[in-house]
Amino acid sequence: MEYFHESNEECCSIFRTVAREISSNYTNAQVGKIMVDSMIAPDLTVDWLYVPAQKQLRKLLVLTSGLHEIEGFTGSAIQLIFSDKILSRLSLDELGDVFIHGLNPYGFKYFRKVTENNIDLNRNCVINPMLYQRINAGYSKMSNLLIPKGKLSIDKLQYRFFHFNAIYKIIKESLPILRQAALQGQYEYEKGIYYGGKKMEPQLVALKPLLKTIFKDYQSILSVDLHWLRQTWKNAPVLQSN
Repeated sequence: MEYFHESNEECCSIFRTVAREISSNYTNAQVGKIMVDSMIAPDLTVDWLYVPAQKQLRKLLVLTSGLHEIEGFTGSAIQLIFSDKILSRLSLDELGDVFIHGLNPYGFKYFRKVTENNIDLNRNCVINPMLYQRINAGYSKMSNLLIPKGKLSIDKLQYRFFHFNAIYKIIKESLPILRQAALQGQYEYEKGIYYGGKKMEPQLVALKPLLKTIFKDYQSILSVDLHWLRQTWKNAPVLQSN
């Protein structure tokens, strides 16, 4: 439990301290941060550490945290555990490591799955901008259920009878349609759930050239995030969502 901390600020501060200590122990290691503009918080950052393979750039491990809200706390702890217990035991002659801490600092700080722009980063990381034009037909059918109008109030009939309304929609449209509508992601309703936005969020725009520069010389890349796992080979798209 010593690696788990109670606030975004504490997690970030400790990660930066650890990153600086690690960078001093390896040749050409780099640390940095990306400032994320916010209307309510002036200090939101995505922090990163890059430890290159020390002799030959062959394999690269990328560890990211904080894509969604409280995932940030577990992801931060895992990164600290890895840096403390595992990194020094690895041979870094041909293996490089990248740590990206707190991809969604607004959600990390305020316990929100989305960014300050109500964007789910997991639906925002695209390689083809045409995806932002995709229509989720099922979501349109379910929009009055998934995006209720007005402020939340238990006195309103629509909230008191939400379960009945949901059952009616399932009977009318089918459960697969509701599941697909809610989970696939959508790019039409800015106030809806799983909204992917109309363009990449600023921190992803800033990360993309950095990662391309790091990735270009490695033969194979394994990218690990708290809630998904995939392997990305050289020349594969950067920042592609699962």
